[in-house]
Amino acid sequence: MLYVYADELNMEMVFENDSPDIVDSPLEEYTVRSSHEDRKHLMEALQTWTSEHEITQTALKGLMEILNVNLGPNLPKDPRTLMKMPNSLDIISMSETEFYWHQGLENCLRRNFRNLQGACTISLNVNIDGLPLFNSSEKNFWPIQCNVFEHSHIAPMVVGIYFGHSLDFISLWKGLEYRIFLNYAPIAILKQYLPEKYFEHFLKLFCAVRICSTNRYKYVLHIARSLFQEFIAEFKVLYGEQFVTSNVHNLCHIADEVERFGVLSTLSAYPFENVLYELKKKLTTGPNPLAQIAKRLTESAYNENRPTNNPNSSGISFQQDKHRTKILFPNFRITTDHKDRWFLTKDSKLIQMVGASQENSRIKIEGKELTDKEDFFGKPFHSSFIDIYMSRTTQDCRNQVQVFQPEEVFCKLVALKYKKNSIHSIATYDKRIMLRSSKNICDVRLSIN
Repeated sequence: MLYVYADELNMEMVFENDSPDIVDSPLEEYTVRSSHEDRKHLMEALQTWTSEHEITQTALKGLMEILNVNLGPNLPKDPRTLMKMPNSLDIISMSETEFYWHQGLENCLRRNFRNLQGACTISLNVNIDGLPLFNSSEKNFWPIQCNVFEHSHIAPMVVGIYFGHSLDFISLWKGLEYRIFLNYAPIAILKQYLPEKYFEHFLKLFCAVRICSTNRYKYVLHIARSLFQEFIAEFKVLYGEQFVTSNVHNLCHIADEVERFGVLSTLSAYPFENVLYELKKKLTTGPNPLAQIAKRLTESAYNENRPTNNPNSSGISFQQDKHRTKILFPNFRITTDHKDRWFLTKDSKLIQMVGASQENSRIKIEGKELTDKEDFFGKPFHSSFIDIYMSRTTQDCRNQVQVFQPEEVFCKLVALKYKKNSIHSIATYDKRIMLRSSKNICDVRLSIN
């Protein structure tokens, strides 16, 4: 669940001279009287700002000095005091070149379940993966992460980080790239280059994976099982039995595992990949990279507990600024930005969001329906069966704006640009393939010429 924190500093400005022309008055000619509550608000705002924007300790210290000298809020002199940093970090030396920092599983769980009433049973997914630090160094992080199987909206938690040996075996693509390609991009790309029988063969894998990716298609899990088996059997004919590796063979077990444990997202390591990327963003060049990460994570742990504005009872919230309007759902968001504006209603309407408003906690979404939708493929079944459509996104510019309630939104859509040049005519058909999105991995747009 996503919350947004906002605060304003209510300071009483008292000018030492009576001149109404405050524009030309030097900063030294007035003082700021700040109550204890104002100082607390200022410190909390600085803590949040520092954590969200990855501000260095040096930059924060310089800002605090400027504020203290010119405005007199009496902030701590040391930024570590402001950020509630412990006096020491528990970094264990395992050898001359290997170190380990442990945040602790209990600490992570206590923060995320601090409002828990009564007892509950949870299951944990644990992930360990490597993270190269710098091109000029062979040193790597190995974060230990976990998330809660029953609460997928809770972001993965970093339990500890090992720092040491290189990862020469890491390939160019990580799991996130493979996920985007398998779940969204391939039908727009491969249709242009694969012979028809090879493309139809690949569609069996694509459709089976999509069925296994959401509870919406749970009732046809048996179809996914058959598609996986057909894909493996045809793979031998098309590519040769010698290429049927264990990775290909293991596809026959996926439907059974989904039936046993839940959809693929509950078994996936992709959420952990997102955290690896965020960890690397927190790192600056220089010595002691493990200490840097440990400090940033400790700061984030402190700041994430601050109370925020509550969304409505359904877990849906509204945000608006001068650039865009956002509707935040528990597992995804739709906005007025082009890449995030597409969604599917519960009665299967394709909608382009054009605006939104909120009145008395009631959110209204304004959108235009794309009415020329059609199936993108017809085998192994019509693509609309798994909520995939093709539609011209510019054809409904004259359609009347309709108002939708958030409860009418079924899911977000990924829009893939599909451009086909006809050799028989100078006409160009510019269409987009609209795919149902799983969670919020939706920033995918491809231009195929």
